[in-house]
Amino acid sequence: MRIKSLKAIPIHYPLEEVFRAGTYQVSNRDTIVTVVVFENGVTGETYGGDEDMEQDRVVGLINKEFQPFLVGRDINSREDIAEVYDDLMNLPIDLGYRALIDLDMGRHGIQQQALSLVDLVLWDGLGKLKNKPVTELLGGAKRTCLPVISIGGYYHLNDPQGTADEAAKLREFGVGGLKMKVGRATFEEDLARINAAWTAAGKDFLLAVDVNQGWTVSQAKTFCGQVSDLGLAWLEEPVKWYDCLTGLAEVRKESKIPIVAGQGDISQYRSCDLVRYGAVDQLNTDMTLVGGITAWMRVAAFAEKYGVSMGHHEEPQVSLTTLSVVKRNAPVEIFANEKRDPLWRKIMKNPPRVADGFMDVPDGIGLGIPLNWDFINKFKRA
Repeated sequence: MRIKSLKAIPIHYPLEEVFRAGTYQVSNRDTIVTVVVFENGVTGETYGGDEDMEQDRVVGLINKEFQPFLVGRDINSREDIAEVYDDLMNLPIDLGYRALIDLDMGRHGIQQQALSLVDLVLWDGLGKLKNKPVTELLGGAKRTCLPVISIGGYYHLNDPQGTADEAAKLREFGVGGLKMKVGRATFEEDLARINAAWTAAGKDFLLAVDVNQGWTVSQAKTFCGQVSDLGLAWLEEPVKWYDCLTGLAEVRKESKIPIVAGQGDISQYRSCDLVRYGAVDQLNTDMTLVGGITAWMRVAAFAEKYGVSMGHHEEPQVSLTTLSVVKRNAPVEIFANEKRDPLWRKIMKNPPRVADGFMDVPDGIGLGIPLNWDFINKFKRA
């Protein structure tokens, strides 16, 4: 069926408070809604991404460049979507950049975010055209629910008690664990926060730690040595951006804690390199950056050959689908704290259920998550 129209809609939602991690802080929750309409009237819709600084460029690229390029394109199979993906990967685009710092990652990141959102909405649209869930198009769901953890553990003014209180609330909410931030404080202070979280929530409460590329290789090794026997689920992005391939592999060789990375990868090739170089035990490749479902599934197929598990960086509206179909899956990640991320509760008409440490996999046609257009229209940017 031919594409009639394609549109991206920017969403801006200011947060009530500022959340501070090891190397950054967050004061709003932005995302981009994407809609595709086919000539027979079938509509695909989804949202994705947390872009802030370059949101207007991503939206503009979809609406001004990708839309006219794709209108009239026939979408009848996953192979058709893969062809669109490959075409957009190689589409020459002039984004007006000339600053040297942006010639590489900046402009490519914008194009890859736009491509990712188009790919995701085409998969939702294909499912609706075929009257099937996307899980079925991907070979069938192996699970009807998935373990779920919350991203959180940002720094509190009254730490370690603040982290303990947060962990207790998350346990009560129904998630099975917490991925908490470390790296802004000293090792000793972060260790106190980790132990406080377990004291409050129980040792069966899964704890992972995320450094957001804050340490040198030497610092990461020291941390791994100090906490090796604690039972942490994983250590995420421990080393600085310039050393997150061979340096990360060096940390993994000496770590008893599983190493995770990949959330910032803007191509399937980068995630595959993390696997190829022995840098990770688990990937958390983000479909809203890496190239959508098409690229993520290519990464998953490659990772499976090496025994590397697949996770996903936040965005449960898409990760529930793909994590349910792969053989080796990590938990789904959400922001259980509504002040940090109100979207997955408000932008979906029927948010997936969270209970007893698990989250339901949607079983409706397409991605199975219809959107709440009253919310979208209220918070869309002009």
